[in-house]
Amino acid sequence: MPFNSNFNPVQFVTPEGVQVTGTSEGPEGGELVFRGVALQQEAHLVHGDASLSHDWRTRRHFSGFVAGAESGKQFAIALGTETYLMTSQNPLSPAFATFSWAQRVELR
Repeated sequence: MPFNSNFNPVQFVTPEGVQVTGTSEGPEGGELVFRGVALQQEAHLVHGDASLSHDWRTRRHFSGFVAGAESGKQFAIALGTETYLMTSQNPLSPAFATFSWAQRVELR
């Protein structure tokens, strides 16, 4: 199975900030060992790690983001990376596989 990770197309800004969410399907035989996320809106960039579940979210809220069309800043760029420990093809020679992606998301 190929990597398939996505940010939810709409991310919600609350008084605490944005808790970035998404879904991921890892490769067959891979154990997810790390997921990192960054969110950038204009020059403002925040990053952190996210839970390792299929339907995931960042472990903390990212602050300083502005939502809504009236602000003219309703979009942001989300960046993600996942690292898997691969053992299924040859258990005697495990390897790490890392996948990264970027996606435009709407902030509401």
